[in-house]
Amino acid sequence: MCEEDALGGNIGIGSSADDGYCETFADIESRADRSIDSGSVVRHGIDLVSIERIASLLAEFGKSFRDRAFTDSEQAYCERRGTPSQHYAARWAAKEAFCKTLDAESPAIPLDSIEVVRKRATPHLRIKPPANEALGRTLDRRNISLRNSRYR
Repeated sequence: MCEEDALGGNIGIGSSADDGYCETFADIESRADRSIDSGSVVRHGIDLVSIERIASLLAEFGKSFRDRAFTDSEQAYCERRGTPSQHYAARWAAKEAFCKTLDAESPAIPLDSIEVVRKRATPHLRIKPPANEALGRTLDRRNISLRNSRYR
């Protein structure tokens, strides 16, 4: 099981499999070293999104924004939380971070084809067409970490 840091996030990063396995940073570093030795490219995407910006988009565009960017499951999860905009912002950042890992030639990916799911309290990505086709051309593994900020 992954340990949690002071922000409630995992110190380890969940695997893309449904096995509940959680890698430590040492595991990832070791795998990255092997990838570098084999000539593979390691890609990492990161994104930081203002909670206030997402709150503003939710207020201005409401359901049309939510339906375009988030799956029904993500919307249900976020709406059950005390501060939905905080959870929407984390999911938006994860989707943007995923898109940054794709090849530059990848076409625009609909954000609702990338879903953040929670398994054993750890965030994972569920990738659906057309995002999975773009992923297949770029990566064979997905790792994410969620963070957000109240600053603009």
